[in-house]
Amino acid sequence: MAALPPSADVFHLERRRLEEAAADLRSLLAEKNEQLSEQCAKCAHEEEKLLRSKYLAEFEEISLQKDALKAKLEKNTSDLEHQEMDLNRAEERKKAVEEYQSHLRLTEGTKNDLVARISQLKAKQRGATESLKSQMCHVLEAHQKEEAKLSQKLRGQEEALARNEACATADVLQGMTPQESLAADLKHQLSASQEKVATLEASVESMQALSFQKEMRVEEMIEACDTALKQKALQRDIAEKEATELQKGEQSVKAATLEIERLQEANALAKDLQEKLHTSGLVVTDMRAAVCQDKAPEEEWISEKMRLQVEIRKLDEVCFGMYLSDLAEFLALQLQFMTTAGEISNALSDCEMQAKEQSLQVETSRGPYQLAFKLSDNPLVRNCACGFRSRELNHLARPDLGQLQSVFDAKGRRLRMLSSLVQ
Repeated sequence: MAALPPSADVFHLERRRLEEAAADLRSLLAEKNEQLSEQCAKCAHEEEKLLRSKYLAEFEEISLQKDALKAKLEKNTSDLEHQEMDLNRAEERKKAVEEYQSHLRLTEGTKNDLVARISQLKAKQRGATESLKSQMCHVLEAHQKEEAKLSQKLRGQEEALARNEACATADVLQGMTPQESLAADLKHQLSASQEKVATLEASVESMQALSFQKEMRVEEMIEACDTALKQKALQRDIAEKEATELQKGEQSVKAATLEIERLQEANALAKDLQEKLHTSGLVVTDMRAAVCQDKAPEEEWISEKMRLQVEIRKLDEVCFGMYLSDLAEFLALQLQFMTTAGEISNALSDCEMQAKEQSLQVETSRGPYQLAFKLSDNPLVRNCACGFRSRELNHLARPDLGQLQSVFDAKGRRLRMLSSLVQ
């Protein structure tokens, strides 16, 4: 084989060198591509991790926000339900308060009417009592004047009889002495009866004064009850104060009821004393008639004695009729007052029961309330009754006054019958 020229060898070497350089470059490029691919894969993996962690954090945050919003929604729902319940309760309470206010207004109007009616009845009763006392005073004055006139006439007749006895014989004088002693005894009994009548009149006045005091106390207690009810109406939003005021009102009503019962007992005792006073007046009249009957009859004195007896009988009938009419009016007024007092007590009890139903925390307190004054234990009344009983027994012991006692019993039965008719 022929040898190549030197230029061809150089070209061949350069070509080989270039091919080797190209191969090196291709291998380097492939290596670089692999490195870039690995780096790109790593970058993609890291980016994927970052995005995943970011998205997970955002998802967790969104979940937390969702839970918080859900809890807030539930809380708002429960708050709304509570507000609706509170609103309903407030409306119910408002309705109850309006009903209670209307009830209090009605109760206050009824109470004012009852207080006005009580005041009118008390004024009528006071007027009737004063008129009855004035009439009793006039009747007693007239009775005393007539008694003084009769006593003066009796003294004149006794003086005339003494002058006639001075001129009579000793036997006649000896026979008249027991009659004079009997007349003196009867006069002494007449004066004692008059003193007891005055004592009974004083007792009647004291009982009427006591009745007036009891009425004033009842009126004060009713005013106190009105004040308590007004305070309770002003403090109706506080349950404890309402309960306290209701208890005070109940105690005041109980005290007023007890005072009314005591006033009724005082009125009954006053009526009993009036009946005894009337009976004592009848006994005095009967004793005066007995004194006139025990005198020795004379021919010149019989006509005068009969005339005086007729006048005494007429006076007794007039006095009895006046006493009976006054007693009937007094009983009618007392019956009306007792009926009205019972209605007032029932109305106040109804008001208190309705007020109890409106209050939810009221506890009834029933403390003992004893009567501090008993009219039946009054020593003045007991002494008057004992004196009247002893005088009645002494008169019943006399056989010559049986007819007078029967008349007295008949008048007493008639008086009881009229009293029952009035009631």
